[in-house]
Amino acid sequence: MNKEKVTRFYADLDSSAALAAQYFAPDASFRFCNLSPIVGRENIASFLQGFFDTISGTVHSVENHDVTEGGSTLVELRVTFVRKDDTTLEGPGAVIFEENEDGIRDYRVYGDYSTL
Repeated sequence: MNKEKVTRFYADLDSSAALAAQYFAPDASFRFCNLSPIVGRENIASFLQGFFDTISGTVHSVENHDVTEGGSTLVELRVTFVRKDDTTLEGPGAVIFEENEDGIRDYRVYGDYSTL
């Protein structure tokens, strides 16, 4: 995925779980840190909405982006989470994902957000 599309994806993710879910293939796999993978676009949308319901918002800033020869997209992020009490947690994160003609098919998030 080129950098422009990656940047658009994270802007959409910051604004709406439903918008972000549209980037995923119908049978996609989504793994958030140490949680079990969520499979299927509808389940991913539900997971994202449930997660976003626990906070006030997120801001993802792409710090680095690369596409491997095998086609995997690697993204280094700075993520700011806004809690319900308006305090923030900011930290680094990394994402690796693969796409096919239907969209993102495998998406893996790496970071420590345990204090969120």
